[in-house]
Amino acid sequence: SKSDDDEWADIDYFFAQVSVNDGLVDFKPTCGNILSAVAAAAIEMGLFSAATTTTTGAGCDEETVSTVVEVKIRAVNTGALCVSRVQTDGTGNVIYDGELALDGIPGTASPVTLDFMKVAGSSTGSFLPSGNVVDVV
Repeated sequence: SKSDDDEWADIDYFFAQVSVNDGLVDFKPTCGNILSAVAAAAIEMGLFSAATTTTTGAGCDEETVSTVVEVKIRAVNTGALCVSRVQTDGTGNVIYDGELALDGIPGTASPVTLDFMKVAGSSTGSFLPSGNVVDVV
């Protein structure tokens, strides 16, 4: 959803993991795979306007002029902040086709980058939950 509660974020992302076997819904984690689609979905749904700097190529086919759009996302579950960058055609449409190939994934696509900000301790309260570099148990 469009973020109204956070001055930094453009979009709020809330993830729930469903365990069908146990009949449980876990709201504590977040999911990077789903997070990689949040910026494109926000643009497609009109929650975020796609307008930034124009570059050529940037992982898309060579003839394509693309605009790299940055969307600032807040993971509501953990409070983590993420900057997602997606390719658009300069008129607000997301570019999904591209030349980026990832090992183990069939085909190619336009790149999506995620930069995670201030995630240390988002689930445990601090970078080192016990305060010690090493704990002997």
